[in-house]
Amino acid sequence: MADETRRRQFQRFELPFEVKIPGISGGFVRPMNLSAGGFMVELEGDPQLWAASECSIVINGSEYTGKATVVWKKKNVESQPPNWSAGLLFEMPGENLNEFGKAMEAIQASLNKEA
Repeated sequence: MADETRRRQFQRFELPFEVKIPGISGGFVRPMNLSAGGFMVELEGDPQLWAASECSIVINGSEYTGKATVVWKKKNVESQPPNWSAGLLFEMPGENLNEFGKAMEAIQASLNKEA
C-alpha cells in the first residue's frame, strides 16, 4: 500500500461529490473517491477502456468541468447485480486545478472537524 501512495500524484479524498460522465455511463454512476487527477466510480455497465467523455464534478455546490478517461476497470462479481468499478483520469484547464484541489481539502477539513 505504501508503494501505491508513493505513485500517486494527488491525494485521494473520500468525500461527497456528484459526477456526470454521459459518454461513459448511461446508467447509474456511484462516486467512490476523488483526487485532483481522477476518481473512482461504480458503474452499471462495462466501461470501455480508454473511452473519454466530457465530465462534470460537483463538490460543495461548485461545478468543475473537464474530460474523463477510463484508465482501468474491474468487474465486481460479488455485487448483486454485478457491476463495474472504474478509475478515471480527470483533466481540466490548469487554472481550475488549484481551485479544485483547495475545495477538496477544505471539505475534507470540515468533515474531519465534524467527526
